[in-house]
Amino acid sequence: MRQVFIVLLSFTLISCSSRFLEKDYDVNKTQEATVGSSIISWSIGTDGGGPKTGVKKELVYSGVSQNVLQFSYREYNIEPDGTFARPAFYQDLKYDVPSDNIINFKDLSLSVHSFSGQKIVYSIIKEPEEVKNFKPSSGLSVVGYSLIIVAGSLTLLILLLSR
Repeated sequence: MRQVFIVLLSFTLISCSSRFLEKDYDVNKTQEATVGSSIISWSIGTDGGGPKTGVKKELVYSGVSQNVLQFSYREYNIEPDGTFARPAFYQDLKYDVPSDNIINFKDLSLSVHSFSGQKIVYSIIKEPEEVKNFKPSSGLSVVGYSLIIVAGSLTLLILLLSR
């Protein structure tokens, strides 16, 4: 019975999970990126007490040609060993430089201060909704709570039978 309890306790601890958010930018802060560098990058996923899994998203500056700004948007799957899989999604983007210098992609907005074929100076003025609305969670899953109840019940049973 003691071995059963230890196994159930181990499963309970493994079933603990939390959501994580990692980002490499600040909103309304002037930043600079060179060609091939990430302008904005964020990762969201779960950390189940072990390896992280989730999705990394990034917007990369690709340069300018004839007053057309070029970017690449990529999404990567985060593998359990911590590495990034090949892009799960990839999109090349081109924007004529707008008169207000604001670029919108999905729910993200950038204010472009200056640019060249070598670098871009910008500010993130609106971050992605999934980042803005992120609510970290920490705790046990439903399975975890169920296993705690079972482990507790078995502990009581062991105590009662051992008397």
